Amino acid sequence: RRVRMTDLFWILIVGWVSSVFVIENSNQLSATFDETFYLKCGLSFWRDRTNAEMMRAGTMPLPIHVQTLPVYLLEQFREKPFDIEGDYHQILSIMRSTNLLFWWVMLIYVYLLGTHFGGKWTARIAMTLCAFEPNFSAHASLATTDIPVTAMLLVFAYHFATNREKGWWRRIGLSSLLYG
Repeated sequence: RRVRMTDLFWILIVGWVSSVFVIENSNQLSATFDETFYLKCGLSFWRDRTNAEMMRAGTMPLPIHVQTLPVYLLEQFREKPFDIEGDYHQILSIMRSTNLLFWWVMLIYVYLLGTHFGGKWTARIAMTLCAFEPNFSAHASLATTDIPVTAMLLVFAYHFATNREKGWWRRIGLSSLLYG
């Protein structure tokens, strides 16, 4: 579908302002238990190519892989592994900022779902409410799997809703692949 310039401007402004808010919040928060576990498991995946610890804990690996990839690439660039305990705050800020990718996916798909079900103003209001809702922005400030799961669920819902009259592959296959 074609997005008008005013809608694109709305998406960019709301996304940018909420991203600044999320980054500012993340700098004021201390680490959670999950983030430490995800950091160790994510770097273990990139260094040793094993998901054993995440699988044992029943954790979804994709968000953790995405969040720790920049840390691993930075390690490769500087040719020296990070000391997880000594460099913890630097690594954590990189992981948390990577979560903005999923944050933007979530906001864009809230907008798309709002447009599909209620029109342009429904989409604008829904996106703005999600962008500045304290629970969402707090979770987006952390390197956890909450926002990625929500974002991918919205991707699934949108493609399922917009392809309802299409064949099995577009209606169920594509939606399941995107959510999975």
